[in-house]
Amino acid sequence: MFCPKCNSVNSDYAKFCSSCGEPLPAGKAARPGPGQPEARPEKTAEEIEEIRDRLAQTPTYLVQNILLTVFSVICCLWLGAPTSIAALVFSGITQGAINRGEPSRAAENSRLARIFMWISFGILIACVLFILISIIAGFSLFTQMMDRIISGDFNFDFDNSMWY
Repeated sequence: MFCPKCNSVNSDYAKFCSSCGEPLPAGKAARPGPGQPEARPEKTAEEIEEIRDRLAQTPTYLVQNILLTVFSVICCLWLGAPTSIAALVFSGITQGAINRGEPSRAAENSRLARIFMWISFGILIACVLFILISIIAGFSLFTQMMDRIISGDFNFDFDNSMWY
């Protein structure tokens, strides 16, 4: 279906144009098929404007979740990837609900995307802290060992595999 205002291509079942937000004329979704309920009455201009405003204010968190997924895979060795991928999926579902003009579904999926985003962010921070603490501890042990080697106070017993 083409938008009468901007001529962009939209799904036959879309209620609003994905480019300009203009309400689309009743398409295939408005005609009830066998076993489907009758179509709802047309919305007033105020209701359409309210829906548009609600949809415009619904965050998708798509960019944040893409970056979080990339950093989770790189830094956490897949530990944070499942939750960040779930957040990414909910972000995509949110965008689809916005495109279809479903504000309640968009709001619910946006909420879920935000929850999974924060869980993934917490896992990412915990992994980064673990890596930093491991590096600091390893560097500390390395400097202690090097100090003992330089001072000549380092011995390694090959029979017992012990440092002393």
